[in-house]
Amino acid sequence: MFSSETIELDVMTASQDDLFRLIAEKLQGLGYVNSDYLEALTKRESVFPTGINTPVCGLAIPHTESDYIEKQGIAFVRLKETIRFKEMVSNDPVDVKMLFFLLVKNKAEQVKFLSDLMGKFSDDAFLTALLVGKDESAILETLNERKVV
Repeated sequence: MFSSETIELDVMTASQDDLFRLIAEKLQGLGYVNSDYLEALTKRESVFPTGINTPVCGLAIPHTESDYIEKQGIAFVRLKETIRFKEMVSNDPVDVKMLFFLLVKNKAEQVKFLSDLMGKFSDDAFLTALLVGKDESAILETLNERKVV
């Protein structure tokens, strides 16, 4: 599910919109998403926020319907500075440092991917390893070692 080509570390961006545009362009260039992905991602996040507070840092799991996905995977993004999201249950603000962009092609599998991924968010050692990992290979090793989806 994870690939070094879909890992971005210490990304500098001013807003959620800028981040979504940056990631959508990259994912489209790599053939993971179609041209309507950015609009669908932005719209879905505004209606169904995906921010999550954890003891380690704020996370988000932005995703869309499978109609916008061309190739399955998960893009991992670690930000240089936090960006404000809304928490998925309460809509309270969450300062997000790490994101997992779900790219699920088979609609029936989306709930399983979300559930599996969210189950890992209670593992503080796992999240800390992602937060401090030095490069893409270290992050990829952590993700694969913990058998994230």
